[in-house]
Amino acid sequence: MVDICVYSGGSETLLASRKVGVGDVYIAAGQSNAQGVSAGLPSVSGFPEWIVGLNYDGNCTDLPPSLESGSSFTSFYSLSDPSKQNHRIGPTGNNVWDYAYLGKRLSDQNSGMPIAFFNAASGGSTVTTWYQGAQHISAPNGYPPSNGGQFCDIGVYPGPSFIGQPYTPLKTSLNYHASRFGVRAILWHQGEADADANLAASYRVSSSSEYTNKLNYVIDKSRTDFGNSNLSWYISKVSIVNSQNPVALIRTGQANVVSTSSNKLQGPDTDYLTTEAAGILTINKRNPSDGTHFDNNYNAGLQFLGDKWYDAISSNGGNRISAVTVPVLTVTKSGSNRILTVPSGYSEYRWGTDIYSTTSTGTSNTYTISQASPIYRCFVKNSSGNWQVTQGYMPYCSSCRTSAEEELLFSDNEEYKESALKVYPSPFSREFNVEFNVPTKSDVRLDIVDEKGVVMKVITDNIHATGNWKYPISGANFTANSIYFCRLKVGDIYTIKKIIKVE
Repeated sequence: MVDICVYSGGSETLLASRKVGVGDVYIAAGQSNAQGVSAGLPSVSGFPEWIVGLNYDGNCTDLPPSLESGSSFTSFYSLSDPSKQNHRIGPTGNNVWDYAYLGKRLSDQNSGMPIAFFNAASGGSTVTTWYQGAQHISAPNGYPPSNGGQFCDIGVYPGPSFIGQPYTPLKTSLNYHASRFGVRAILWHQGEADADANLAASYRVSSSSEYTNKLNYVIDKSRTDFGNSNLSWYISKVSIVNSQNPVALIRTGQANVVSTSSNKLQGPDTDYLTTEAAGILTINKRNPSDGTHFDNNYNAGLQFLGDKWYDAISSNGGNRISAVTVPVLTVTKSGSNRILTVPSGYSEYRWGTDIYSTTSTGTSNTYTISQASPIYRCFVKNSSGNWQVTQGYMPYCSSCRTSAEEELLFSDNEEYKESALKVYPSPFSREFNVEFNVPTKSDVRLDIVDEKGVVMKVITDNIHATGNWKYPISGANFTANSIYFCRLKVGDIYTIKKIIKVE
């Protein structure tokens, strides 16, 4: 936890608190037993909160993830929250799958280290579609409803060209997420589609060497796109589909990719309960309706999958790659304007509030804004295609002080005038009300802190829809003749009002 405090006359007041985690980041890739399907999920009761993911849908698009409040670029959620088990793990994950369970095991092994997951897997994908997507050429999908059409182009997802799918979400995960947070390894689990006799042979590999060569190409392309030849991959051995026996051709192709010296590491063998030699298959760990997907309702299938991944990762941890250095934004004053500057040498600069809502895109590392502008950031891309973002800068703050009166934290900014915080009555004796407006759907946290910065009560901490909100708050547990602070966070903006409890 990072606390930001202000001091006046030797008295300290907590302004804001942010949870900060330093740990390992993993990216899942492959098909549906990596992406997750509707299934019985493992219980997360008692799991630590620092196993996290990003809840957004990046399926079938090559658009960059947004930074807007409540969306994908920075708003992590805890996979350990029972109410969020069906949240996505962006870009493409459908639910928390086995990753909360796996994250807990990895965290426990490392003295409570935070763990983050991104998911770039796509159900129904073959190693050939990944190979074609990595080349940015047409990738026909033999499964319905595509029936031979381009992967993803099924009339469901809007957006730009689908060429590049299903590889594009992995590239997005590397260029936008791993660049900002670092990465430990890619977790590859794919092979069911290539082993599926019900899929036309023209969509499947015909030899183990074809599988090996195509997956090696995908791995090498990911390293090139990320600009790091040491990016670790774990390669699973998986081929059970439709309750059928394992397919040696696929398993051999997967095994031949593994090369410890090249950071192509042995992942789990999920076809067999223990070892191939023991010969006990994992069919009873899967949902019998399809004989393919692991399901925790059937002999704790997803816990089994998580345990298998844990065993593979813990035996060889892979190569940690650090995040790209965050560029420092500096500001100089020129009359009523502000000149923003970031370091030179990047291939692209996007100035604005979000990577989409930019007012300037190009190669200039400086940008001039007026005093009344909203929060500005600079999104920068390096020569490898990896993105970073500077801190936000608010050019003018007319009433940045704590008061009992009705004031705005940023009164000269129309975007934030709408979120005026009202606290009444003050002083109060038994109950007071808090009213505020949410201009656009945002993460909202409202809490009450005392003069020492101790949080006395959390009123709400979740996403709020656009509109006016009111919370009546009981003061029964507040000490009489004492000062408290009502602290509101809407998106990235804090507003604080002082309140006084009297007899």
